[in-house]
Amino acid sequence: MKKIEIQTKSKQYSIYLEAGLLHHLDFYLELYKRYIVISDTGVPKKWKELILSQLPNSNLIEFEQGESHKTMTSYTFLMERLLSLEVTRQDVILALGGGVVGDLAGFVASTYRRGIAYIQIPTTTLAMIDSSIGGKTAINLGGYKNMVGTFYQPEMVLMDPTVLETLSKRQVYNGLVEALKAGLIADDSLVYLLEQDSFPLETVIEKSLLVKKKVIEEDEKETGPRMILNFGHTWGHAYESYAKGELLHGEAVGLGMLKMLEEPLKSRVQCILKKLHCPIVYPVKQEELLRYIHQDKKVNSTGISIVLVKKIGEAVIQTVSLAELERSIDV
Repeated sequence: MKKIEIQTKSKQYSIYLEAGLLHHLDFYLELYKRYIVISDTGVPKKWKELILSQLPNSNLIEFEQGESHKTMTSYTFLMERLLSLEVTRQDVILALGGGVVGDLAGFVASTYRRGIAYIQIPTTTLAMIDSSIGGKTAINLGGYKNMVGTFYQPEMVLMDPTVLETLSKRQVYNGLVEALKAGLIADDSLVYLLEQDSFPLETVIEKSLLVKKKVIEEDEKETGPRMILNFGHTWGHAYESYAKGELLHGEAVGLGMLKMLEEPLKSRVQCILKKLHCPIVYPVKQEELLRYIHQDKKVNSTGISIVLVKKIGEAVIQTVSLAELERSIDV
């Protein structure tokens, strides 16, 4: 078992990474407590049943799978279900699923009765590598990504890499793009690993977590250095919103990173994305893509904060005007 300690200003918690971890939850959880498992219809039934069978005082709430359901409607549904189950502040939410489940369940936990405890149990590479740690919670609004949300850290994160065996290859590769991002901004050994024909997935997950750990401990609420974790996400979120489900998050971030890279690094990243079966081009209408850019959370009175990587491990945050960004568009 690997254990990574996270120490932010608001909370200290542990990430546990172990194959088979979900088969002995009694080692991590206090079984006398009441647990509310929030999941979606895409998480295999076997994982839900495995968890519920070990927790005598638990309930399962499910919502429909997909980014299109990370909405106020789903949020309201979950809140009303918690009310009907008479969930109290002494109970604990378990977020079982990928990034959408973690974002939505975390937002519910941060706002229900002004905040109750929650634990992340990620079931996708994307959630393990990136979204399940750091405390960002959110829902989409008006077709724009993550417009309503909070910073709210989990009590712990439980990662069992064996659950990834039930993922499609596309979903596995999708999450590995976030590992590529982590490598580009802070760890050249990660980039090198992803260039190989095969690599130990658990090692990639651990290295990615260590990159994010260092950043979020320095800047929990994204007031400065944490912005480097947004590398590729300004354009990436625009691509993802524009594609309306055709692109997965990691695929969109890959396209977004290519927009911000120069040669020879750009070609190196293109080769990795091809190995991960991710697109390196995507047809868009410029004016529609820019509409999503203008609604990005990083827009401020002077322009928009973007992240540039000229050399692996050297990410730079720079504020440019929206006009400058528009001139740089290459579609």
